[in-house]
Amino acid sequence: MATRTHRTPPRLAVVCVAVLGGVAAAVQADEADGPREVFPGVTLDRAAGHVDLDATVVGREVEWLELLACRPGTREYESVVSVAAEAEHIQLGLLLLGLEPGSPARAERVGDRLVQHPPTGPELKLQFVVPGAEGADDRVVPASDWVVDQQDGEPMPDNVWLFTGSRFVEHAGKRWFLAEANGTLVSVVNFGDELVGRPTTQSEAGGNVFWTSRTDVIPPNGTAVRLRIRPRPPAAPASEPRSDPPAAQNG
Repeated sequence: MATRTHRTPPRLAVVCVAVLGGVAAAVQADEADGPREVFPGVTLDRAAGHVDLDATVVGREVEWLELLACRPGTREYESVVSVAAEAEHIQLGLLLLGLEPGSPARAERVGDRLVQHPPTGPELKLQFVVPGAEGADDRVVPASDWVVDQQDGEPMPDNVWLFTGSRFVEHAGKRWFLAEANGTLVSVVNFGDELVGRPTTQSEAGGNVFWTSRTDVIPPNGTAVRLRIRPRPPAAPASEPRSDPPAAQNG
């Protein structure tokens, strides 16, 4: 299991104290009633074990895909969907689900070497919920199905993501939550400021996999969908090898 390298940022901790107390109490009281919008565009369903985000398809045809989800008015040119909710509200929704953020990938200069630190955090499974037409049931698809390798056209090989939690910086006398400031909500390569990222050291500055959107399965731009985030179930333990009975000996 990866070791967390930082704690919840101070500003977010203050927000948690101010906001989560009342929200959490209300959520626990209504847990049996199913989904509840805890922040604008963020719906928590603790009984079902997921958070839904209101989203809009913006990148049905994106050649150089670097984000799965961005904030509106930021990085739509390299994203599949934009998400209406604020990054800090999404983080709080995941905290209410019982998850604790890890840390985004980062590089550190050690002497004459550049040491890469991979991202950490709880493993997630992401899905898109697409409304059914004319009363049909909603369609739930793995988020990785909408992302393909530019070279061979194969979908992203797994649907594993990490709750990295982004980070805060001080600039011009203000404290900024970078996932909100830069719009990097869910990335497919590492920028070092994403709220949710892939468990890889591949960064936008280098890497040998380049992604593109899978146009044939993505609804038209402007389609309202939901981005569903849930903890990834732990892998089933490998079964112990069977011991064959000893062979009978003659004589």
